[in-house]
Amino acid sequence: MANNEYGEQMKVILENCDELVEQFESQMYETVMGHWNDKNRFLDNLSSKWWKGFIAYEAMYLITLEMAKKHIDSAAIENENGVGYEPKFFAIMNIHARACQIFLEILCLLKEGFTDGAFARWRSLFELSVYAAFISENNDKVALAYMEQANIDEKKAKWAKSAACFENYKGNIDFLTVFKKCNFSEETKVFWQKQYELASKLVHASPKGTMKRMGIPKILNPKPSNIMLVTGSDWGLHVLAEHAAISFYHTSAIFFSEPRNSGSIVEIAVLQKWVDVIRKHLYETVGTCFPEVEEAAEIYKEYMEQRITD
Repeated sequence: MANNEYGEQMKVILENCDELVEQFESQMYETVMGHWNDKNRFLDNLSSKWWKGFIAYEAMYLITLEMAKKHIDSAAIENENGVGYEPKFFAIMNIHARACQIFLEILCLLKEGFTDGAFARWRSLFELSVYAAFISENNDKVALAYMEQANIDEKKAKWAKSAACFENYKGNIDFLTVFKKCNFSEETKVFWQKQYELASKLVHASPKGTMKRMGIPKILNPKPSNIMLVTGSDWGLHVLAEHAAISFYHTSAIFFSEPRNSGSIVEIAVLQKWVDVIRKHLYETVGTCFPEVEEAAEIYKEYMEQRITD
């Protein structure tokens, strides 16, 4: 094809594109308003099912925030420069503050039905809980190294090499390496590592994260190509809300334990019990609002049986 002929064809194509863009722009308000109406109907339906769980979830954030303010005041140390904190407490305090923010981010995603996005954010919340645990289990040297690494461009957990358990460790230290050194039971490590690895597949462009979406019940999606989710879903929210509540509780418990005082036991116990409050409302929603989904019925049945035995 001659260059002149090709050039004329491209000119016509671009002119047609300009017309389409102008047409789309003239219709964009009407189009978006229509989408908002559809979206609001979906969100109203989602909220009518999950609102008790959402309320309990947000209440956990507010309860924690109120207790955290008092705990920070009690840990303050007067010195010649004003008010300061012990290095370990200061590092964990900042980790906890970030955990509070991510906990709310997850709620925003859940309220929109974005379960996969919430799982990706939970991954960061879980990492914070593990780093808080590791810092708590070691000395101030590790806490200082964690804070100092904020001033350099380093993606790996180089700061963790300050711990005695990594004294002779060769090579880079990643998150899972730190996780395996924390004082968790083997059963706990196995369970949460599987959840973390699944979340990692959702964060990255993995085939599983693309073809196996959390917002689709397994019974409705026996084959990967059956359903393609392009917006929010009202399924699967219970998994991520529960995961987030547990990880937020763990981070908060570590924070309130550093340094331990007379109020720490009460604060930790309240939050531990509040996880079950959230779980109760989530599982009731799963069991009563999705009776046609066998998976949901089993989840609710197992939960109720557990409560009877407890």
